[in-house]
Amino acid sequence: MIYSYLKNLQKNKVIFIIFSVIFIALSVIHIFYSEGYADLIKSLDPSEIHFIPISIYYYVQSSMTSIQLTLLLFIASSNIFAVDKLIDKQSHFSILTKLRVNPNKYYKNMLLINSVYSFVYYLIIQITIIFTLFILIGTFDFSQLEQNDIQTYYNLFSNSYQNSFFIYLIFSSLGFVIYSDFIYSLSTWIKNIYVYRGSGLIIGILLTALPAIICGSIFNLTNSDLFLYIGSLFFLPNLINPGLQPFVNHTIFQSPYLTYLTTLLFYCIMLLILSLLSKRKERNYE
Repeated sequence: MIYSYLKNLQKNKVIFIIFSVIFIALSVIHIFYSEGYADLIKSLDPSEIHFIPISIYYYVQSSMTSIQLTLLLFIASSNIFAVDKLIDKQSHFSILTKLRVNPNKYYKNMLLINSVYSFVYYLIIQITIIFTLFILIGTFDFSQLEQNDIQTYYNLFSNSYQNSFFIYLIFSSLGFVIYSDFIYSLSTWIKNIYVYRGSGLIIGILLTALPAIICGSIFNLTNSDLFLYIGSLFFLPNLINPGLQPFVNHTIFQSPYLTYLTTLLFYCIMLLILSLLSKRKERNYE
């Protein structure tokens, strides 16, 4: 069943991926020119532009500096595959599938497929960003970057810029998959297809804005770090953009690793609870 889903990629999914690639490529090009990077390159010696590709790369990732990628990922979380389950359920096609496999196995397979789709989609987006930067500027020259001793988010996870880049790529990929699976698990409760298509965007914005507004405001009143820890658990950028925009400039025990891993663990627990409740609700529905 898993192989058949992966093999028979629907036309609307292909169109969505193509749209995403074009949208992200144009966003990177717009940032390159509108933020003055093109003019900066002209004013620099060719040997001095090695920091610009990696700078734009991280600029695109953070919703504090560029919202396009973040919004696209929020939209994709409910549309790249998860909405298909809701459509199949409303058309009763899923009942036919469950007749051939155990309902529990069906749910696990659908969750696995959603994870694979989300991971591949995220990698395609990342490759698009890197390839667009390669066309505009050139490759990431990590050998030149390693000569800098300045600590920034370019080398947040490691003193090596290259290692930090790959760690960020792994962490953010896994974070997006977990968020996408989290949205997938909500499809048991959201009945309207159009509402569900927008749920990834709406919930993503809420999980980004509300923790900062609520917990940040309470912290300002009480000056208690407890509310920063609580807010960090919910703060979605800790999961999808790890290290790029710490919650109210707060990292857990001054560690980007602990900040990411605690947020990841929190969302995994919520995903597990939602998955168990979803399976129970579907069994009762059956």
